Amino acid sequence: MTRKAFDKTEAPWSHRLSTGGRAGVTVLSAFGSGVIGTLVHRLGATQNIPIGLVLGFLLVGMSAWCARSRGGVTGLALHLIVCSSTVGFIAVYVSQGDVLIPLSISGGVLPFLSREASLIWFLGVVILQIVMAVLPNRWFYIPDGNEDEADMPHEAVHHDMHNPMIKRSNQDYAAFHVGPHNKHN
Repeated sequence: MTRKAFDKTEAPWSHRLSTGGRAGVTVLSAFGSGVIGTLVHRLGATQNIPIGLVLGFLLVGMSAWCARSRGGVTGLALHLIVCSSTVGFIAVYVSQGDVLIPLSISGGVLPFLSREASLIWFLGVVILQIVMAVLPNRWFYIPDGNEDEADMPHEAVHHDMHNPMIKRSNQDYAAFHVGPHNKHN
């Protein structure tokens, strides 16, 4: 394998879709992570072990990271709306007498997480995604092997300044493009 062939990697399949396709993947991912996270968030709560919350937040966090890397802050906003709406819908309408997200449990003998896990989950889903919206762009950049330095976020270019394998220019780049590249003739 030549060095050039080794360096050329494709972007993930969901990043190569059209704008509508990327939005569709984001909606499905947000819905799925909201449902699965809600179902697992109370695991270990009766023993005061937050394993369910950790798994749920990990799932939502990975899904939100992918949404932001795939669609930027707009993709993350779409993810936030769908995921938090799914969690809220499950909290209000799906219960049919059984409570999946009990927001107010009283009782002095219950462990802390048994009483508060649902509230932590309900608010944490929103807070986690809002925090991800203010993180630097370079944390969400996925190179596809077809771009040059002009497509990389400004921070990524300067991060690799001392790498002799990367070509240099005297320009600074403040913006980058995520998605399919149509540079090749």
